[in-house]
Amino acid sequence: MNQVNPNTPQPSFGWEPPLSEQQLFINKKEQRWKKTFIRIGASFLIAGLLGIGYLIYFIIVSDDKVDEAELEKARELQQSVKLPIGVFLDIDKNELSSFDTTVEHHFNGDTGKIYIWDIDFSDGDYVQVLVDGVALSEPFLITSKPKIFDVPSKAVVEVKGIRDVNDGISYGITFSVNEISYYNYVEEQQSNRYTLIRK
Repeated sequence: MNQVNPNTPQPSFGWEPPLSEQQLFINKKEQRWKKTFIRIGASFLIAGLLGIGYLIYFIIVSDDKVDEAELEKARELQQSVKLPIGVFLDIDKNELSSFDTTVEHHFNGDTGKIYIWDIDFSDGDYVQVLVDGVALSEPFLITSKPKIFDVPSKAVVEVKGIRDVNDGISYGITFSVNEISYYNYVEEQQSNRYTLIRK
């Protein structure tokens, strides 16, 4: 009668033989591929969610469209009391005149705010704001997002063109003291002046 050596491994339910080095290598490779596919899938999921978010934002914003008649009026007069701060004017720079103007107001405070932004597609233009000939800021990139400054309610505010990338610098500037937006044009190393006068 054959006797079983107690030190010999006995087969049992669920027991599998040790994997060879080749099989271990294959398994590791499969695991790497699985992780790669998971990462790619996660990237597509995030991109899809962002796309949906932008679509929802676009739909919401498009529901609050700017009045085209007001846009046309603003392009002609180069100013507006109705269009929102930061509006995209969609106007050819050649249609804009460069001008200085007087900003008359009834504001009683000592300081107000100005908002300045690019009314066209941002193309890398830089401007600088001065008050009574003194720089209020370092030269800055003008974009569709309004830059905000505090300025005296009685002063000369100057917008100076610092770097022009393409055919002049078109911008919008709104004064809180009279709530009027002006749409102007300035060339490199030239300036537009706004004289604030309390009536």
